[in-house]
Amino acid sequence: MEWFNVIIWTSRQERNLAVILKKCDLMGFLPTDFKRKIAHSWSQEHCTTYQTAWEQHKDGLMRCKSVQVLYDNGICTKDVIIIDNSVQKNSPNHPFQAVHPRPFDPFHTAKKDENYLTMVLQPFLDKFRGHKGDGISYVEANWQQVQGQDPIACLANYWAPMDERDECFLWSNCTAADRQKFMAELNGHRIQQAGQKAMQFAMAHADQASQTEDGAGPSNSSQTAATEIGQPIVPAPLSAASLISDAEFLLAGCRDEDMELTRQFPAL
Repeated sequence: MEWFNVIIWTSRQERNLAVILKKCDLMGFLPTDFKRKIAHSWSQEHCTTYQTAWEQHKDGLMRCKSVQVLYDNGICTKDVIIIDNSVQKNSPNHPFQAVHPRPFDPFHTAKKDENYLTMVLQPFLDKFRGHKGDGISYVEANWQQVQGQDPIACLANYWAPMDERDECFLWSNCTAADRQKFMAELNGHRIQQAGQKAMQFAMAHADQASQTEDGAGPSNSSQTAATEIGQPIVPAPLSAASLISDAEFLLAGCRDEDMELTRQFPAL
């Protein structure tokens, strides 16, 4: 907070945010008089909602952190870096507007999580202070320091398949030229991922055929039983849910405590 304006922004309800902040304060995770030092403390009401049929969202709504909300509240978004463990929360924004560290639980944290904060995330932010360009250019050049996968590749797992409405929402805060470039990259990742799945499928069937020839394969009765309950004997495809389900904070029994850090920004 000495070098950055900090906005705490969660996609959970305000009452859950209050519980989390109170517990963090009591356990000494927050600096003295932190409420005076943070720029804003936002909850679900400040999120942009998008209606979706994806099973990850039980109420049918995906809640994103749109930089348009920052702009509407008089905040210059040029130097904003969003820190959020869920890649889909950054869907309307430039893919390098955010970094996505792995999740951790500060109430039951392991030593490796503490090391990640002090040895990975903090140096990343310290280096940002001396960066001559904006936040997006900094993240694009340095994202591999804090996360393992390209954000567009992550989105390719999540936004698949897509319809015309999805395409209008994804990267809606970007220029038309950027959106076209990102969509081409996303489609490239999707083709690559589809090829990997097809290869896995072919290898699994080849193994199954080999086992059957050797007399070691599953019996006809087991195959019939599997088919009857709607579970054909094929490898399960990679699931976006499996990638996203782990990307949640577990704080005070409430998932998704997300923070946003910005450099000192002037009002518009």
